[in-house]
Amino acid sequence: FIISRMSELIGVQYTNQYGSPHALALILSRGAGEYYDWTDLQKATEVGRRWICKEHEAELGSNWETKGHYHFKTKQRPGGRVENVCSMPHPFFQHNTPFTLEHGVHRVEAEEAEAILKKKGVLLHPGLPICPAHNQLARKILAQEEVEGTNHDIFPAPLNRDFSNT
Repeated sequence: FIISRMSELIGVQYTNQYGSPHALALILSRGAGEYYDWTDLQKATEVGRRWICKEHEAELGSNWETKGHYHFKTKQRPGGRVENVCSMPHPFFQHNTPFTLEHGVHRVEAEEAEAILKKKGVLLHPGLPICPAHNQLARKILAQEEVEGTNHDIFPAPLNRDFSNT
C-alpha cells in the first residue's frame, strides 16, 4: 500500500466538501471525528505530519460516493428497487419506519456533524443524506452549540409584569 503525508491534502479541494475547508479536514472528520481550527498553524503542522494510506484517502474523500465505497443506508423495496434511507443512527434519532429520501434530502454539513458529535457523542459523517426532520434536528443541535459557545441562553428568561427579566 502507498502512503502519503496528510499535509499533501491541505491544498486539495473536492467538488463538494460539505463545509470542510479542504480535503484533509473532510477526511479527518469522516474517519476519526476530528475537527481542528486550521488557522492554528502549529496544529495544522502537527496534523500534517501524520501519514495516510491512499486507499483510506480515497474511501473517506474522493471516492466517498462510488459503489466501491458506498456509505449510504439503503432499503430494498418489493420488486428489487433499492432506495436510500435517512442515515441518522438509531437509537438516538429514530423514525417509526425507515424514512426514504424521496421526500427530500439534506447532506450533513461538517459543522452539523461536529456539533452532533460534541453534544450527542454520535459520529455522523459529513455528506451523509438525512431526512428533513433530522435536518431540522441537526440544525437545532448546531444552533445550541453555537449559542452555548457565546455563554448566552437560547431561550431568554421570562419577562416580569414590568417587562423586565430581572
